[in-house]
Amino acid sequence: FANIDATKNLHLEHWADYNLWNSAAPRVITEGTLVRKIKGNLSAVFRLSYNVNTSGVGFRAGLRYKAF
Repeated sequence: FANIDATKNLHLEHWADYNLWNSAAPRVITEGTLVRKIKGNLSAVFRLSYNVNTSGVGFRAGLRYKAF
């Protein structure tokens, strides 16, 4: 796992898992996330993943509101 606040309004994080024992499961799963602050507590979130909840590459995007 790694994360960094690249700028005041831009946060990046990434994680990866390698499966040593279960050969039926995917060996590598990984996900990178980019969070861009829009205004106040509202942010845009973009995720690029590999073998997370689906086989192969996936992409998700959405909005996040920080309530607390």
